[in-house]
Amino acid sequence: MITNDKETKTIKSDVTVLDIIEYLREVDSARITEISAEVGISKSSVHAHLATLEQRGYAAKEGDQYKLGMCFLNLGASARNKVPHFDSIRERVERLANQTDERTQFVIEEHGQAYVIFRSFGQYAVRARPRIGQPTHLHTSASGKAILSGLPRERVREIIDYWGLPQKTENTITDRETLFEELDEVRDQGYAVNTGESQGRFLSAGAPIRTDESILGAITISGPEKRMHDRLDDEIIDLLLGVTNELELNLTN
Repeated sequence: MITNDKETKTIKSDVTVLDIIEYLREVDSARITEISAEVGISKSSVHAHLATLEQRGYAAKEGDQYKLGMCFLNLGASARNKVPHFDSIRERVERLANQTDERTQFVIEEHGQAYVIFRSFGQYAVRARPRIGQPTHLHTSASGKAILSGLPRERVREIIDYWGLPQKTENTITDRETLFEELDEVRDQGYAVNTGESQGRFLSAGAPIRTDESILGAITISGPEKRMHDRLDDEIIDLLLGVTNELELNLTN
C-alpha cells in the first residue's frame, strides 16, 4: 500500500535508525563521523544506535568502521520465502535459464515498485543490474509492465501519481497515455517487452503470474538486444508463456 507521508505518523528514532541502515547499504562501511554528517545527528547518538544494531547482529564493526550485519541476510531470505509458491516459481525460473541460456528473474510488486527476488543465469547470460531486492520503477521493465497490466487502472494511476514516470533511457515511456496504451496491448497478448527502456542495448520479455485473486508477480527472460530479438517470436515468448501458464494452472487447482 502506498501511503501519503504527510498523513502517516512516524517515530523519529525509528526513521533515524533506518537512515543509518540505508546509508551503510549504500557505502558498504563507514565511520561514526561520516554517518553523523550524512544522517544529521550527533556522533554520540550515532554510536548509541550502532551499539544497539551491533548487539542484535544488524551491524558489525571492523576497526573504526561499521557495516551491515548478516542478520539482514536472514531477514531477506525469510521475507522472500514467504512469497506464495516461491519454491515452485524458483524451480521454473531456473529451468527457463537452462532452456534459454539467458538471465531469468522472478519479480514482485510491493509499495508500487518492482523487486527482483530470485534470479538464475544460463550459460550465456549477461549479469546486469538491478541487484536482488533493489526497488525499481515498474514502468521501465518488462516484468513491471506485465504486473501493471494486471492491476486495476485506478491502482496504476495511484502508482504513477506517487512515483511518477522518470526517464531511465531515451526509450523509457514517460507519457501516461502511452503507457496505458501499451498496458492494454500487454494485457491482450499476455506478455510485455522491454527494449532498452531501463538499460541500453538490452531486451527482456516478461509475463505475469495470475492467481484467482491477484497478480502474484512476473517472470522475465533477458539478454543482449540483438540476440534476444532474433529469438523472441519463435522461441522466447513460447517458453515464457508456457511456464507462466503452467504455474497459473498449478496455483489455481
